Amino acid sequence: MPTHTLGTSDEYEPYHSARWRGRIAAAWQRELGDADPLQWYLSHPHQPVRRRPGGHTWRVRIEGAELYVKHISACYRTEQEGGWKAGKRLRWALRRSPAMRLLRITQAMRSRGLAVPRIVHVAYRGAGLSREELVVTEAVAGKSLMRKAAGQPGELPALLELVAEKVFEMHQAGVVHGHLLPGHMLITDDGRDVVFIDNDENRLRRRPASWSDRMRNLGQLAHQVSPIYRQWSPFFRAYFQRAGLPPRRWRPMLATLLQQARERGRHSGRSRLERGRAARKRIAQIAARAAPVS
Repeated sequence: MPTHTLGTSDEYEPYHSARWRGRIAAAWQRELGDADPLQWYLSHPHQPVRRRPGGHTWRVRIEGAELYVKHISACYRTEQEGGWKAGKRLRWALRRSPAMRLLRITQAMRSRGLAVPRIVHVAYRGAGLSREELVVTEAVAGKSLMRKAAGQPGELPALLELVAEKVFEMHQAGVVHGHLLPGHMLITDDGRDVVFIDNDENRLRRRPASWSDRMRNLGQLAHQVSPIYRQWSPFFRAYFQRAGLPPRRWRPMLATLLQQARERGRHSGRSRLERGRAARKRIAQIAARAAPVS
């Protein structure tokens, strides 16, 4: 990706345009100018990535740079528009700007040596249930664990150990991920680092995360991967070993995590067997797409 347009500095300037306000990378401000940012990003070649309650995400190319643009709004009223439940919409509307909070979290994580997508622009307009948020980040040159392992099945244990090392470093840096899920940890193309995405609900601590915070965080992940735990067991083993805990201490902790994950699974509407089948089906589909065509 060219760097002449976006620059490499983490310096941000105040942003005000078309009733939007926020922060923008200094080099990117010159490119965007005074246009309405939402319409300006939509005016360039773009591809929808995700449509979900309360927000849309699309990928756009501008002057050779590939960006992800996320638009969040409490204005979506109906299910067809992506409407939220009333309580969730109200909680979001009463918060201070989530986009600005994400920028602060991202800057803090970068300053603590963690890999995160670089934000080039955050902005918001309106207030309460009429507020809109805009977050623009550089595209990450990386893949999710399963996509990475689909092309290299024998490398899965080593990749899981790498992810475990980076999650441990994140906790040591005082960061507790709000959504510690497999798809929110992207392995870089060189296979040496992990980029954490979807950081808007992360919590920052001034010292290493407590074990209660870590167990809750690992519990999120255990809930997601419990149907395919045998594949993910190297991750949990590597994490506890990296923490310096002897097996007689971490094995009961891991058993508790898995029990809690399975309890959550039983109350989620699908049995563990059903979720396991669905997870294995997704992995097979990813592997089939990654397989070379003869």
